[in-house]
Amino acid sequence: MGVGVSSMAEGGKARVLGNAWRG
Repeated sequence: MGVGVSSMAEGGKARVLGNAWRG
């Protein structure tokens, strides 16, 4: 895990991947 931009980028990626995986 990262902080600042890294955290935001990682969170966005995980969110998109999770959404696609769920959908």
